[in-house]
Amino acid sequence: MLQGTLRKIRARTESWSSLAEKQIIAQGTIRPIVSEGGYDPRGTKQAVVWTNDRKFSGTFELIDVEVYKAVYRGTLKDSGRHVWGGNNLLADFTAFTMPGRYRMRLHLEGTNEVVDSVTFPIRPSLYVELAEQGARWYYYQRCGVEIPGWHPACHTDDALLDGKPYDATGGWHDGGDYNKWSHYSYYGLFALCALYDAFPERWKGERELAVPLEEAVWEAEYVCKVQREDGTLLSAIGADEDDPWLWEGVPEKEPTRRLSPHYGGESYSNTTLVGASMARLANVLKSIGYEEAAISRYTKVAQRAYNRACEMDFSRIGPRPAELPFGHSFP
Repeated sequence: MLQGTLRKIRARTESWSSLAEKQIIAQGTIRPIVSEGGYDPRGTKQAVVWTNDRKFSGTFELIDVEVYKAVYRGTLKDSGRHVWGGNNLLADFTAFTMPGRYRMRLHLEGTNEVVDSVTFPIRPSLYVELAEQGARWYYYQRCGVEIPGWHPACHTDDALLDGKPYDATGGWHDGGDYNKWSHYSYYGLFALCALYDAFPERWKGERELAVPLEEAVWEAEYVCKVQREDGTLLSAIGADEDDPWLWEGVPEKEPTRRLSPHYGGESYSNTTLVGASMARLANVLKSIGYEEAAISRYTKVAQRAYNRACEMDFSRIGPRPAELPFGHSFP
């Protein structure tokens, strides 16, 4: 097994009161859980309050941190029970639309074990700004090249297929490890295309190719390399067969990795969605006159995925299992 540090997730159970039955996560004291990224004035605005095994009623206030006074008050509503937090209360302040910076303050009947929420903003265009940040984040997930300020070129020897070298360089690192899960690439590809389609003017003049499309193309080139003729997908993963997620050193020092379709690359749902996202990207790129050769490559990926979906015998699929092994997809 490769040497590294294995992170273990443990339940957080130290709290101000006893926990509810089957509760696995708690807070040290009662603090409203808000969207720290903020809220759009026109959108739904809610916060959650965890109260463990206790049932409370009460109210909440929004405190304007610039003048430190309450500008909105509301009533907390029962939101049932969950393994996270036990009994849950909901604070809904959708009706409040004034831009600014706020904290939420609770007034619960029967306890003083409360603290204010973290400060959060309410401002117009918040979600598109967050989406733009998300699009730019994909650049820092790039594999195979230097990311200035983050790491030198990494995984330039990706990867081995059945013990032999196979060019699987490029693509994105996963959000939580350095693996490159090609069968989940559709999440990013669909999102980036949708962001560009919704706000094409936002990116004009910055680069030759708009940021969302530039990042989508980076991943699409990797998908072209790792899709097999039958439409299944290979993923570049850690060399340790017992735990391919283990490596926690710097990316440029990870040993040569291997390619495998067995963690989701043979799932019909995944291969179909990846193909559909590549078709979407090809269509967007065609609309702006992008390179025909690239559009043709992405269309071929989509066609292989479509052909595979058409060959699926759905009568052979049993009921969906209640739980899937970690890292696997259905069907």
